Amino acid sequence: HDIDYNEVFYISDNGMGWNKTSTSVRDKIESRFNIPIKNTNHLIELLKNNKLPNKIMLNAHPDTFFDFGIKWMLNYILIKSKNIIKWVIVKFKIIK
Repeated sequence: HDIDYNEVFYISDNGMGWNKTSTSVRDKIESRFNIPIKNTNHLIELLKNNKLPNKIMLNAHPDTFFDFGIKWMLNYILIKSKNIIKWVIVKFKIIK
């Protein structure tokens, strides 16, 4: 079944941020929702205060959640490097 993103608020942690359009190559949806999420604490606050729609799809990548250390730093460098490449792709519309 297709998902109606005008009924379901889509949230993704892609690129070490919530719904980052500047580095999103494949995570593109059309939706009536325009709810910026500043960071994880802000997302939790929105959830606690019922400031989000009733239907939410959360696309999270738990394999990238680490306690701070070498593994976290290596992953951070990898993601930031990928974000630069994805930003170029989005900015110059290399992939549509």
